[in-house]
Amino acid sequence: MPAKSTQTQYERAFLLGFTSDGTTLRNVTKTDSDAGDGETASEPRKEALDKPSKGDSAKRSKPDRADDEPSSETNTTEKASSANRYGEATEDTTDTDGVEATSSADDEDGKTADGKSQDDEDDEDEDGKSQDDEDDEDDEDDEDDEDDEDDEDDEDDEGGKSEAPRGGGTKRSKPTDADARNRTATVPATAEQKVREEARRSPWVWVALVAALGLLGGFAYKRHAEKKAAQAAEAALHSGCKAGDRKACGTLCSRVPPEIEACLSLAAAMAKDPADKRDDPALTKLYAKACRHDSANACAHYGRALYNGSGVKRDEKAAHDNLKAACDKGDPLGCAGFGHLLTTGRGGVKKDEKRGIDLFKKSCEDGEQRGCAWLGIAYLNGIGLEKDANKAYELFEKACDEDVDRGCLGKAIMTYDGVGSVKRDAKTAIKTFRKICNSDSKDACVYLAMAYMTGQGVDRDPVRAAAYLEEACEAKRPEPRGCFLLGQLYTSGAGVQRDAAKTLRYFQRACDNDLAEACLAVAQAKMSGALGGKPDIDGGVEIIEDACKKKKSDAACTQFAMLQMKGAGKLERNVDEAKTQAKALCKRDVASACSLLAGMYAEGVFGEPNPKKAVRYFKKACDGGDGNGCAFYGAQIADGKGAKRDLKRGIKLIAKSCEKMGSIQGCSMYARALVMGAEGLDGAKKGAGIAEGLCAQGEFNSCMLAAAAYMDGRGVKKDNKRGATFVVFACENGFEPACRAQKKLSQTLVKQVKAQLSQAMEQLKARAPQVGAKQPKLTGP
Repeated sequence: MPAKSTQTQYERAFLLGFTSDGTTLRNVTKTDSDAGDGETASEPRKEALDKPSKGDSAKRSKPDRADDEPSSETNTTEKASSANRYGEATEDTTDTDGVEATSSADDEDGKTADGKSQDDEDDEDEDGKSQDDEDDEDDEDDEDDEDDEDDEDDEDDEGGKSEAPRGGGTKRSKPTDADARNRTATVPATAEQKVREEARRSPWVWVALVAALGLLGGFAYKRHAEKKAAQAAEAALHSGCKAGDRKACGTLCSRVPPEIEACLSLAAAMAKDPADKRDDPALTKLYAKACRHDSANACAHYGRALYNGSGVKRDEKAAHDNLKAACDKGDPLGCAGFGHLLTTGRGGVKKDEKRGIDLFKKSCEDGEQRGCAWLGIAYLNGIGLEKDANKAYELFEKACDEDVDRGCLGKAIMTYDGVGSVKRDAKTAIKTFRKICNSDSKDACVYLAMAYMTGQGVDRDPVRAAAYLEEACEAKRPEPRGCFLLGQLYTSGAGVQRDAAKTLRYFQRACDNDLAEACLAVAQAKMSGALGGKPDIDGGVEIIEDACKKKKSDAACTQFAMLQMKGAGKLERNVDEAKTQAKALCKRDVASACSLLAGMYAEGVFGEPNPKKAVRYFKKACDGGDGNGCAFYGAQIADGKGAKRDLKRGIKLIAKSCEKMGSIQGCSMYARALVMGAEGLDGAKKGAGIAEGLCAQGEFNSCMLAAAAYMDGRGVKKDNKRGATFVVFACENGFEPACRAQKKLSQTLVKQVKAQLSQAMEQLKARAPQVGAKQPKLTGP
């Protein structure tokens, strides 16, 4: 049975490669070295070969020792045996089925039929030249190798014996090139040697090898070039981002994971855009993204955005979480923001002014100028430490030098009013207000509006004042105090047409942005029905209670305690609870609560009136910045109740409450004192003017005082018609005391006044000074 070949036809073809003249050797096989006697190697299929060139048989490489697979035509009888393993020449015969077979043609002495040895036959060609000579002429470079191979062939011929052919035949066949190839195949050689030998003999292999190396080199060069290009592109992205290229920063920030420094650089560039063109939602998303990847500074910025509702829904609790996390990691901006929450008791934290001030100081020392500005606010207002105007100005100036708006605003406020040792310069302050108003800090617009309302540093212009307040209120981040003051203008009609609906709208918007004072104004409007509609006492009480308990507003809690003291609607009177609440708030230095507690002692709510305790608590309220407390404190001194009587000092305190602290109650008391002659005729004239201004703003008790001044000629020229105008105006607005007084007037005069009332009041609003208005208190963002 034929032995199985150990290599496939394609594997042998790969090892053999090409002949020297480019002809492919295929289907060359030999007997398996392990085949036993009597077993024949599978017969190779004969393929059409090109005629070999001279010397070709000597140059051919030795075939593999592996056998071909046995032929599937097992039912065909082979007519001759295969060549023996030593490579003697064979005679080709073909049976009737076309199956090729070979028989031995050499005798025992290794001679051919014409008496020549196999070596002689191989060494000569048809021109009589030896094969070695031909090889020498064809390829001098292979001379030594080919001589060695010829010698090897000679040795094989001399030592080899051929087997007798089957059937006893003695006829010798003429040796062929195939015989030489078969003989060469008998020399044992490893696969590596054969591949190396064939590579040496076949120039096409060298060409293929060079081409392969070229392809590999080209691929390597391409990869290298691509790598260099990628590195250059990456370097260009980073350098572009550092230079402020937003597109480059955006590319780096959008990677997974993102390059956080690129995100922060992009955010810093976007933050410098004008407020009306800046994309706040996109900016806030950048901060949120960087914060999620552990950037403490990004968490601080994100916390501020959450607190201010900038590009994201306002969320004080989430703001607290982000600001605290940033501060815990040592970020100065985070500590400044967290300190603000602690000093104000916002963000769901317990109020802790001392700890908040410590964080302001740490933030400022670490170079965060917002921390310096907030520390300045604390010194200016006495929050958590003693008031120190000079220290406040120093901190504001330092922050302003670093272009922090809040620092510049604080500096301008102190310059506008001439606080402490700062020289008053209203015009310079106005320039700063105007500059900051054009940026993000719309609270500067409120200060600018107040300047136009009072005519301090600029010509008085209520219309322009209303425009600046509207700009502040209608901004993307509404300034609540601007909304509240704008609502007051729509109540009085100063600079705008009186409109109860707009008044309520702007009060409500200020309340929605956590200005407790505005919430109280909405509640009072509901309870009195002053803005139209029926009085809704329970609705007003509910708003005040909500502002106290949910918004943690000290002013609302003070107002709620006042309602508890008297009882209102469904809220039952509870004096003990009111007293407890007022004492607790006053102990925490809530000035308005101290005024309430002082009033309780003055009126004898807890028993007998106690003027001395009343004076003590009114003084504490005044020192704490409550205008109403100062007004009542001055009144107690002017009347000599609970303190030594001192009319001059008392009037001075009342004037301070009006002119410096913006207390409507104080202005009303001051106007009355002046009209009654507390400071002579000049004082009476001034008092009449204050009363006119208050009346134009809707303080109807002052309308009655102005009417009395003109009808009696107190400090002003007597003018009954003008006096009657104030009475009719107050009555038209539902003030009952004015309506009773109107009935006592000449009805002919009343008809004349009513016909001209609208025009007269417009003139009054244009001329009357704005009183009871104070500059908004500078606070944190």
